Amino acid sequence: MSIFLIRLRLFFSLLLSAQITQAQMLNNQEGDAFIDAPFFNQENISVNKIKTIRGSFHFKKLNDKIRSSGLIYGVDFDTLGRITMYFETRKFSNKIDTVVTFYEYGSNQKIRVIRKYDANAYYAEVYDYNEFGQITRIEYRRDLNKSSNPLRFILDKQFLVSYETMTYEKFENQEKKTHFNNFGLPFQYTFYYYNELGYLYEIVENLAVAAGQRKTAFSYNERGLIQEKRHVSTVMGNNSFRLTYAYDPIGNLLSSELHRNSQYTTETQIIYNSKTGLVTSFLKKQIDTQTISILNLDDYSFYP
Repeated sequence: MSIFLIRLRLFFSLLLSAQITQAQMLNNQEGDAFIDAPFFNQENISVNKIKTIRGSFHFKKLNDKIRSSGLIYGVDFDTLGRITMYFETRKFSNKIDTVVTFYEYGSNQKIRVIRKYDANAYYAEVYDYNEFGQITRIEYRRDLNKSSNPLRFILDKQFLVSYETMTYEKFENQEKKTHFNNFGLPFQYTFYYYNELGYLYEIVENLAVAAGQRKTAFSYNERGLIQEKRHVSTVMGNNSFRLTYAYDPIGNLLSSELHRNSQYTTETQIIYNSKTGLVTSFLKKQIDTQTISILNLDDYSFYP
């Protein structure tokens, strides 16, 4: 563990009266924690009857004190622990805008619609599944909201923009996914490779009509949790990233390190409350500027 993590963990433990404890509130099953929402553990949220989480963003520059950014964050869950809405305010060119994502679920309990609000427009992805729970169709739509409040969505009209479909072939320790455009022509082949225990260890994406390939490789620790995720792409240039994760002895996610194109760029740490086991803060350090962004989750509400 880096000196930064050791010092920062001690500092925020005193500041927030928080320490790492047994929580397993975060889901990093696919190595996507902090990259894309939702990354909360549905079972944990449901058992703990968490209804909403609210927080605020702060920042700290090198040799400076912690300052508020005035930006906020929120997540809503249903009684099954599924995320239904995620929002945060962001600053663009000295203007504060609200970015919102709504989640709807089908009878199979899987996500049916992901609807994002950004820059005064709603973009929706609508999913269909086969009997094995695999996505077979994604529709991309533009939605109109009857409500003027971006945090409250009432569907007015919906316009189909495009769609794609998928088929699957299963082999021994391997699966092939073929992606078709809205003309019914294949444009990508994705291969999933598993070891004899069923762990996914590599994803290979090949384009059908253009040059380039994407490869994602996974390695696991002694508990079967993702320890490292490596991604290399030759699509539209050469790009790569490597994510490494650290856990406590019972599997709680503690921190991650991100390297882009062999450059160490970002370090993230999670702080848990010592009494409740709930996450209280995410700390993200940009290595080049030595700036630390802090998301304090200090307002929880619960179902009865």
